[in-house]
Amino acid sequence: MKFLLAVTIFFLCLGSSPLAAQCYRDFFSKGRQAYRSLKFEDAITQFKAAQVCPDITQRQRLEVADWISKAQSGYIEAIKSAQLKAEEARKDAEVARAQAVANELQARKNALITEANRLAFLADQELERRNLSDGLSLAYRSYHSIEDSLIAKVKISFGNAVYENYRRELEIPDQTILGGAIAPSAGRIITYSSGNTAMLWNRNGNQVAGLKGHEGPVTFVTISPGGDQFITCSTDQTAMVWGTDGNRVIALRGHSDEVSGAAFAPVGDRLLTWSRDGSARLWDNKGNAINMLRGHDAPVLEAQYAAGGQHILTRSADKSVRVWDQNGFLWSDAIRHTAHIYSAKFSPDGQLLVTASADGTAKLWNLKGQLIRTLSQNGGPVTCADFSPDGQYILTADAEGKAIIWDTGGREIIRINAHKDWISDAAFSPSGDYLFFTESKDGSVKLWDLSGKTVANFHRHTARIIRTQFSPDGYYLMSCAEDGNTKVWDLHGDVVMDIQGNGNVPVEGRFSPDGDWVLSVQKGQKAIFCPTPWSIYEQLKENGPPQLSEEKLQQYGILR
Repeated sequence: MKFLLAVTIFFLCLGSSPLAAQCYRDFFSKGRQAYRSLKFEDAITQFKAAQVCPDITQRQRLEVADWISKAQSGYIEAIKSAQLKAEEARKDAEVARAQAVANELQARKNALITEANRLAFLADQELERRNLSDGLSLAYRSYHSIEDSLIAKVKISFGNAVYENYRRELEIPDQTILGGAIAPSAGRIITYSSGNTAMLWNRNGNQVAGLKGHEGPVTFVTISPGGDQFITCSTDQTAMVWGTDGNRVIALRGHSDEVSGAAFAPVGDRLLTWSRDGSARLWDNKGNAINMLRGHDAPVLEAQYAAGGQHILTRSADKSVRVWDQNGFLWSDAIRHTAHIYSAKFSPDGQLLVTASADGTAKLWNLKGQLIRTLSQNGGPVTCADFSPDGQYILTADAEGKAIIWDTGGREIIRINAHKDWISDAAFSPSGDYLFFTESKDGSVKLWDLSGKTVANFHRHTARIIRTQFSPDGYYLMSCAEDGNTKVWDLHGDVVMDIQGNGNVPVEGRFSPDGDWVLSVQKGQKAIFCPTPWSIYEQLKENGPPQLSEEKLQQYGILR
């Protein structure tokens, strides 16, 4: 501003001398030169000086005003550009700082994983040396150190440590165990074996009582929802109910052939049995017959209650399913296929049924036996069908390796060429997240989501898998193979517990109702009972792992 004032006074002194004409040209030229050099503030000063030159013409006045406007716009844009560059520089600095922090965190994570791997290796060594307590302590430290970013090696190391420290082997001299079940909270385990007997065990693996009284082999056992009673079924045409002390409560007599299975009503105190004689029977808790569910022309293969216990279905070798009310009165005998029915299931709300048949179809029915939809695979036998936990979807699988998801309106959602061979089982996870597994005779089990994407492959068995099931919470899978091995997996496809069998014998495995225990029955040999790794981990988090002395801490290279 002082510069312009001085220039103005100077020009007043010049008046209309020749120097006045030169004035405009000099300032205007310097302004344009500054503009081209992107020195917009200097350019504006020069142009404004030109504006006050004496004898400036109207044309020159308009010309210089235009250039002042250009210089001002350039000045504003330069400021904006500088601001943008400053903001970009700030963001780049933030990204660099964030990357540095991320790199540091990743380096720490990698260091933790390296140390966890080392501890897992030491744990495995100690387990091999039968130093089980140290092996468990090391495996726990390894697992706990990377709890939020577990790797496969650490998972199986901890699972092996749990197995070696906590497993109980259930054996009966001169008898071979054939099957079993676990009571809720694992208060009791029941097994059945050769010799027409069953056995009750406590969670320490000690025999509580032998359940004697059958005159033929026991072929099936089940446990009441409360875990306070057990039913054994036998080829001697009877079923027997037992208390937790091993005393027989009642004997259920009336079938004329092998009793194939039994179930406790989900509500109330009634009992249900079914038999190769083609009938099922309802009993009260005193052993009195309430009703006979008859009408099938071949053995009843399965019976089940709907949720809430209001209805019962029976599936028979006569290619039909019948629906009964809770008192044993027939609701429908119209559910039929033209070939063997592999499975029949109630919907979660108990209002629908789905059947899967060797005739190449699955069918959706109401309780009156009215056909709602036929779900055709366009292939071989449909081997299984299952409802999603919310009842919105149906999963079917067939002998050609295909799995299909349908809605209950019969619309095909996704078709998956899941396996190269017969799918022997498929089921939704009970967790409600729409994951489901398929188990095939090709020796594999796969986990899928509702889009048909493979979530995990379970392929560590060397023999055919004969049974797969989800844990009750749906977060783990158990697979049992013909070689006698049972594996427990997480949903990433990593083995978290490996129960090794003795030789090529079929194996049956199951979770306890609370999911905290597993039972593996190597048929014809023994049963193995063990808590799950996740249940033991929670116990050790609360109570601490086995203590290591200062000498051992130094030996294992562990810093306090």
